[in-house]
Amino acid sequence: MVVLLFVNIAVLAVLGVFRFLEMSMLGRAMRGELVTIAEALRSDDRVTAAGITAIVVLIVTGIVWVVWQYRSQANLRAVGRPNLTYTPGWAAGWWFVPFANLVMPFKTVRELWKASGRERDWIGTATWPVLGWWWAAWIAQAIAGRIAARMVDTAESVASATSASRFALLTVLFTIAAAVLAILVVRSIVARQEGLVALGLPRGPPPPRPDAADRGDGPGP
Repeated sequence: MVVLLFVNIAVLAVLGVFRFLEMSMLGRAMRGELVTIAEALRSDDRVTAAGITAIVVLIVTGIVWVVWQYRSQANLRAVGRPNLTYTPGWAAGWWFVPFANLVMPFKTVRELWKASGRERDWIGTATWPVLGWWWAAWIAQAIAGRIAARMVDTAESVASATSASRFALLTVLFTIAAAVLAILVVRSIVARQEGLVALGLPRGPPPPRPDAADRGDGPGP
């Protein structure tokens, strides 16, 4: 999971550089300097190729993230963590519910982080601020991305194309920030779950053997 997030950051960094070069080229055009058609096409090709790569890597990372979150949530039930609100299936499934996926995935990850700690009364554990920063960056990139896409579709001048390019670069920066914070979140949850397993939780008395009543092996009076 962490490796894929680092790959995302690397690909996005390249895309960010290409977006910056695109903005520089558009700025030259606005100042009346010469920009050849070949140069503009090379810029478009670079941005398109890097953008497609970033989308593919993001999709793969999203799939792996959902699997990782499902397994991490299942770990909590395996060690007998009480008072859990979300099942492993819904922890993964909320990502795919329109509108609800603006809030519910954050709530599931928050519960996952809190319940993964060594605290017996985990519900009262304060939420780690990084979780909020991570989700804010993720929502910000989604909003900026939609604005940028709409501006690109409606751009009819160099000035409007420059504005669209700026929002596209802002989207890249927000996404990089979200990926960096996601790395911190994943590492923290993994470390907390390792500590939780080491602590061990009481699972209650073991069930009686099925044949104990028949053989009279139960405890005496």
